[in-house]
Amino acid sequence: MAYQAIGPGIRDGGGTTPPAQSRQMRAMMIGGGMLLLLIGLGLIASATLFASKQAQLREEGTTIVADVLDTQATRTTRRGTVTSTRYEVKYRFQPMGQAAVTSGWEDAPEDVVRAATQTKTIEVRYLASDPGVNLPSASVGAESGSGVASIWQLSVGAGLTIMGLGIVFLAGKSLSTPRPSAGRPVM
Repeated sequence: MAYQAIGPGIRDGGGTTPPAQSRQMRAMMIGGGMLLLLIGLGLIASATLFASKQAQLREEGTTIVADVLDTQATRTTRRGTVTSTRYEVKYRFQPMGQAAVTSGWEDAPEDVVRAATQTKTIEVRYLASDPGVNLPSASVGAESGSGVASIWQLSVGAGLTIMGLGIVFLAGKSLSTPRPSAGRPVM
């Protein structure tokens, strides 16, 4: 295919549809951007729901002593070195006049988990209207490390959301940019 010269050093291939490779690249950009956008929004939603759960338990929660079913320390390592440790507890409690509630693995401060391991009990806050919404009392307070995790989740989620929006915007913008056609000068 011969290219027509339309200005100094600028050649135009006819100004028709973009090549298939270019369309594939745009589709990949839009797909990747949407994926980043969805992951970012998921992280933001998760952090917001957890913070809301903590606030609701702080304001409306009822305290009860639960039986500890199990405890664990989960260590994250990198190249053989422990980089972080999460302390988790699983417990069961029965609110007055309601069915027993068994928790999943819930984060708690190290000293609380160690004490729970020894005493086989832990103090828990739950909503009287929905006992399934519960956390160890030490995790509900403002001193818990889960607040830092929520801030981290919000920050990473916001960053991924902005990146995803940027990629989708740029890919969409390149679709709407008119290609020069033969005979029209490029400026």
